[in-house]
Amino acid sequence: MRRRWMAAQRRRRRAFAKMTGSRRPRPRECEPGPSFCLCRAAAAQIKSPNDNLSAADRVGNREIHLSKDNAERKSQSRPAFHSQISTFVSDGKYPILASGTPMNRKKMTVLELCAGAGGQALGFEDAGFEHLGLVELDHHACQTLRFNRPAWNVIETDLNYFDASPFAGKVDVVAAGLPCPPFSKAGKQLGERDERNLFPAALSIIKTVRPRAVVIENVRGILDAVFEDYRTFIEGQLEGYWTGWKLLNASDYGVPQLRPRVNFVAILKGFEHSFDWPTPKPLNTPTVGESLYSLMTANGWKGAEAWRKLACEIAPTLVGGSKKHGGPDLGPTRAKRAWATLGVDGMGIANEAPGPDFLGMPKLTVRMAARIQGFPDDWQFAGGKTAAYRQVGNAFPPPVAAAVACSVKKCLEAKVKLKVAG
Repeated sequence: MRRRWMAAQRRRRRAFAKMTGSRRPRPRECEPGPSFCLCRAAAAQIKSPNDNLSAADRVGNREIHLSKDNAERKSQSRPAFHSQISTFVSDGKYPILASGTPMNRKKMTVLELCAGAGGQALGFEDAGFEHLGLVELDHHACQTLRFNRPAWNVIETDLNYFDASPFAGKVDVVAAGLPCPPFSKAGKQLGERDERNLFPAALSIIKTVRPRAVVIENVRGILDAVFEDYRTFIEGQLEGYWTGWKLLNASDYGVPQLRPRVNFVAILKGFEHSFDWPTPKPLNTPTVGESLYSLMTANGWKGAEAWRKLACEIAPTLVGGSKKHGGPDLGPTRAKRAWATLGVDGMGIANEAPGPDFLGMPKLTVRMAARIQGFPDDWQFAGGKTAAYRQVGNAFPPPVAAAVACSVKKCLEAKVKLKVAG
């Protein structure tokens, strides 16, 4: 009986090979599934308590967030993570693709300092990192993080008193968006003499955790000559790391805003040889009018089309301000004049989009400001209008953060490949 069954199996395989040119039908579990997009364009995954737009799928131990178009496929079966490749071999230490590329089944990890509303955290998430912890002092920002990502480990505390010892040896990257006022002209550039300067606290945490890489975002003022000695001090505190500073413009990464920001990267020596700063994306950055038109028309504003044509440039830098100042607006007088050339009233933040018969220059809403900053539309901000806008205005644009995170990840993965090949 068994011989007849085996003969029948051989006849089926020969028939299949003759028909398709393949040796045998590929097993079901090795069929390639839908592409899993980790870029910002596919992030329609916010989880409101009653939100039916979020869709998440699990591939092995990885949680992949799908776009709305892919949400319909949630009920379909998915291949296991290892079956997304056709063949692989293993040297007993680390899986290797047949092409020779390492296949890391485990996500790289990140500890986020001064996480704010989650701009940098979203960028690292999109790059494929897993967050082990997010440290933030502002209560509204912590609420924002917990609401949008209930699974994240949000630690509401002052960075100066944060005990990082539980994370020692467990984190690949420490990422931080440290307060900008100590190094900004608006903050009088007091630097290390400013009580808001958190570089000493961050450096202490880095020494405790000893990650393979560090990413810190700050204002362009930190590159001024007056802070040359302080930059040297920061580099000197990171013994055993390669360090670099780079000014990046958000508009070079698809964000409809100029927003120049300095990124400081430190890579554990031995890993730095494969690090390259992210290159600008070859695309046309949308204008303010193109970016906000759908939001401006939400209440049927008849003048939206004319306004879109007027708002034909990218936005100036959004300014979040600080708790020492009053309500939200779009920055100092010079910034307000720049917004006025785009047909935007920068004297405050609106509660909603203009009505059908609105006349004059519209104000931005918090949601409009968030879109200008590169946040997905389904990312919610906790607190009142002032608290929400400050979170948006002080954020690191997620697409820029993702570009930097991808460069760091590529560098660290390349070192792993060299170890395996050796």
